[in-house]
Amino acid sequence: MMPSYLPPHAALVWISGVAEMVGGMGVLFSRTRVVAGWGLIALLLAVFPANLNVAIHGWPDSKLPSWILWLRLPLQFLLLWWVYRICITQRNEHGKRIVPKGPVENSPAFQRRENRRD
Repeated sequence: MMPSYLPPHAALVWISGVAEMVGGMGVLFSRTRVVAGWGLIALLLAVFPANLNVAIHGWPDSKLPSWILWLRLPLQFLLLWWVYRICITQRNEHGKRIVPKGPVENSPAFQRRENRRD
């Protein structure tokens, strides 16, 4: 999947996978959501050349139709917009940018822990 001009393929796949997991976990918490969002946007932009390479040359050892490989490219732009919209540009009724609470902060266990701090 990696373009041939990027020699350390295995290391880059590993690094991008770890970055994707860390970014996904960062989105769960309001304190880290904006930074995680920017990190995921950077990751999506960084892996775009690999997705373009696959669309042009095919995926090794795969029989996926080429239209599926080309469909990944606009999907990536949709994911960029989605991350930006959800993680970075939320606004309250007064137009002030806010970072909404995520699934972890809305959980009963997290609420109990926060109430004990007060």
